[in-house]
Amino acid sequence: MMLTELYNHMASEGGSFFWTSAAGIAAVVAMAWAIPTFFADRRKEQATEEEENQLQRDENYIELTKLWMENQNNVMTYPEIDKHDEPPTDPNTITRQRIYYEKTMAILEIAFMLFHKPDDKSYDEIWHSWDDYLMEMLEKNNFREQFEELLKGENIRFQEYFRAKKETLYPHNPDSPEPRV
Repeated sequence: MMLTELYNHMASEGGSFFWTSAAGIAAVVAMAWAIPTFFADRRKEQATEEEENQLQRDENYIELTKLWMENQNNVMTYPEIDKHDEPPTDPNTITRQRIYYEKTMAILEIAFMLFHKPDDKSYDEIWHSWDDYLMEMLEKNNFREQFEELLKGENIRFQEYFRAKKETLYPHNPDSPEPRV
């Protein structure tokens, strides 16, 4: 009797053991398939996201460049606002030059906020072209004279960056209006 009971027990356990083992093997096979599939899907999502970011970055660049060119067209329409060595005396020219500088500052701030990302090479390359415009504006005496007033209300990081650039070129020295090269 003992042998029969042992046989029945093993048979009943054996069936359970079979299904438990089969379920374990199925889980291992499923995991072996699921993990690489998960990472492949994740890479595809990241690639798609990077592509979307690049498209958005390019669109932002194009739109901002259009704004910059529209602002530069004001100089062609009103060439007197492009004289930066002596302050203008005509009230209309003073106003136009101030508006030109304010628009320029706003565009440079937007460019800074969109593209100044030193940790991301693709953004940083774009920022360098806008940084050239920023440096060009700093060369204009009338712009420098209004510099602090123009910075009011701008992004704090942009203010700090722009002030540092100005200080590098034009250290605070009333006796020396020439840029440091």
